[in-house]
Amino acid sequence: MSIQDGQSLHRPWKSFKNLEQLKLRAGDQLLLKRGSRFLEVLRISGQGEKGNIIRVDAYGEGNKPQVLAPDASLYAVLLSNSSYQSMQNLEIVNTGTQPMAGTGNIDARFLAILILDIKALSADDIDAMIRSVNFIYVADWLSAYVIKQHPNHEVLRERWMSTDHLMAARAGWSLTSGRVARNPDGLDIQALLNLIEAEMPNATLEVQWTMNTTLAQIGIHHPEYRDRALAMGEKMGIYRDYPVSKGCTSPFAPIWINEIVSRQGNVVAIII
Repeated sequence: MSIQDGQSLHRPWKSFKNLEQLKLRAGDQLLLKRGSRFLEVLRISGQGEKGNIIRVDAYGEGNKPQVLAPDASLYAVLLSNSSYQSMQNLEIVNTGTQPMAGTGNIDARFLAILILDIKALSADDIDAMIRSVNFIYVADWLSAYVIKQHPNHEVLRERWMSTDHLMAARAGWSLTSGRVARNPDGLDIQALLNLIEAEMPNATLEVQWTMNTTLAQIGIHHPEYRDRALAMGEKMGIYRDYPVSKGCTSPFAPIWINEIVSRQGNVVAIII
């Protein structure tokens, strides 16, 4: 155990970095020292329970702790795969002082994506665009309406599968999930499963989502790897308790895989 293990008021963490590896559980408390200022995004993941919530609060004396969004970030606090949480006695600040790739207006960025001339864009242009994005929904629109339609999307997929940039990696795994489902020739599915098993538990929330999509698509479309995909999903437990609306399918991989496979039915005849 390190000196700063975050388990005691006498040995607190000095930043939010360690939280990326921590999934909070029912009854846990995340305490920020009064008078502190954190220039970083507070990312929280975890499920509390009714009557046994997860509490994010302040301790000590003085002014409320400040969580200040970095320049160009569209959020100061990001909750993902979370339920039954309470947040109080914090000052959340997001001034949006820097423009984000020309505009901080999200609606304008959505419109720009829809009217882009994809044929006029090089692979490097698109690479620069995805790296300019700080907002997940903008990244996903760019992926759906531009990247997946670009003739060099496979070149970009291969490039982004080995990047540390969050939104580029998210897009890379999104493209990979599409190939797994529709054009798997040439893909090493076993190697993909090995990579997911090694990296998905500790991946950032942005990347974890599309890695999970790839895992589910492997289980759905490749019966020879289905048992392993199901076992990996159960072992990791990611999105097990993800809240979903009535009639929607859970993103928890074992539920997702089994639900879609059950709808496919059995082949009773092939006619040529």
